[in-house]
Amino acid sequence: MPGFGELLPAAVWAAATRTLTNPSGVFSDATRTLTDLSLEEVADLPAIDDNYPNASATSAAASNTYGSWVELVANVGAGKRLLFVVIRNVSLGDAEVEIGEGGAGAEAAITRVLLRGEGGVFPLFRALTDNARLSARAKDTNSSALGYQIGVNIA
Repeated sequence: MPGFGELLPAAVWAAATRTLTNPSGVFSDATRTLTDLSLEEVADLPAIDDNYPNASATSAAASNTYGSWVELVANVGAGKRLLFVVIRNVSLGDAEVEIGEGGAGAEAAITRVLLRGEGGVFPLFRALTDNARLSARAKDTNSSALGYQIGVNIA
């Protein structure tokens, strides 16, 4: 029996992929190799798709008022999750960004991110409606319209 830390990843992988082939308790080894392992399999996620662009959402020219929705993704596909959003705040003040689903003029907010300072990366881990259109809008405490760069990671 190996001691702690003596098992190689390949041994663990092989043990985890054995399957029972008949009622008498005989096992057969799976044909998968360690090279088949990916982050998506470990986290039970579909393959990460980095084809989603970023967009610039502009706040309204009035304090604490949302600007217009801007499209981030026309069709997210089926079985997707919003993993995180990256927001760059050009005003360096407090702001709020909403991410929404729905057709143009019929968006409904599904999540909200509060910003302090320059922005950053915000994990969300939210299931998306199949084939939904994804949009964003921003508001801040400034009385002039300011732009916010918003990017999403969907898998």
